[in-house]
Amino acid sequence: MEHTGLPHDHGEEQNHTAAMRELLRDEGHFQRIADIFRQLGDPSRIRIFWLLCHCEECVVNIADMVDMSSPAVSHHLRVLKDSGLLDSRRDGREVYYRAADAPQSRLLHEMIEQVMDVACPQWREEAEQVKIIREIHDHLTEHMEQRVTIEELSHRYLINPTTLKTVFKEVYGNSLAAHMKEHRMEKAAALLRETDACRESGYAIENGEYKIGLRSISAPVYTAERTVRYTVGVIGMFRSTHSDEFRDAVEQVCTTAAMISAALGYRA
Repeated sequence: MEHTGLPHDHGEEQNHTAAMRELLRDEGHFQRIADIFRQLGDPSRIRIFWLLCHCEECVVNIADMVDMSSPAVSHHLRVLKDSGLLDSRRDGREVYYRAADAPQSRLLHEMIEQVMDVACPQWREEAEQVKIIREIHDHLTEHMEQRVTIEELSHRYLINPTTLKTVFKEVYGNSLAAHMKEHRMEKAAALLRETDACRESGYAIENGEYKIGLRSISAPVYTAERTVRYTVGVIGMFRSTHSDEFRDAVEQVCTTAAMISAALGYRA
């Protein structure tokens, strides 16, 4: 009969001891676990694995984000993929990598974040701040016609105004105001190119009102000096000034004109 007890009897349950012995005999299982942890023994490899738990990227972009050479990153990716921690897909000439959708990958990801919380308590807070800043950026770029103050954003997204400004500059490399001005100028340039054909056929407009033509609706673009620089509009036949298509066109023209005016420095 096989002995299942221990040399020193401290009151352990023999059935529990026998079950533990059975599990410990599976050396291959523990070897696989050791192999996975061995792959994460390199801090650069951990950084790459953690990054790919949050996004899917190509070698070149990964190398740029972790500040390493592409060959070095490719080596780490190959090791992680051979360990079953990463998946990849090819799109044309590009190969994209991401963390594998597997229990061991999810567990290691959670473990890394838990350890980072212990070693760097501010890490999760900083990650949440970056997430909020990206949400703010997306909202502002989707609604560039709106003028929102730092204080309003602070109240809406529950973030300290100073922290908002500091983290925004760290993430986007410029102040919020300067960054949004660049976006508005880019948008204005695109809108001007699109509406350039309409400028010659526009009507004279005063005080931000729109004027109805047989085939056009146009609105003024003001400069910082409050002078009319351009007229933008649309050309088409409108069945009625009370039709939905007419009201939609008026709204689009006025919004476009206001956005270009704001990019040129005009303040109502």
